[in-house]
Amino acid sequence: MEFIAKFAYAGVDGEVMMAGLADEEFDTRDYVLFRRSCHPGAADVALGHDRIHTEIGPNEGSAYGGIKSIELFSDYLKVEVELNAARSLGTGPELLVRFDPNLESIAQVAGMLERIAGDLFADRR
Repeated sequence: MEFIAKFAYAGVDGEVMMAGLADEEFDTRDYVLFRRSCHPGAADVALGHDRIHTEIGPNEGSAYGGIKSIELFSDYLKVEVELNAARSLGTGPELLVRFDPNLESIAQVAGMLERIAGDLFADRR
């Protein structure tokens, strides 16, 4: 899967860290959203919900875990996922999100992805 992001978001909503990229801010069709609990409890860990939750549109596929790597380059984001996660997400093993030249907030997204993904994230800008 591949799309061009014109909108980026990074923030914390309650107890959930989020970072996302979308083709448009409103009337969004293509997007990728990464979420992770700030303080997962024992029940979250038992269910595997302490891992990264990834959601991809337009099919709105989602998966907990299954991320091999998230790499940020100056003009795109590359995400590699395991085969089971790719099936749940409705995508192939690689997702590329190219950045519109006017896209802002990449620094904030990078910071949040580092918090969400830890060692799975690499900033290669």
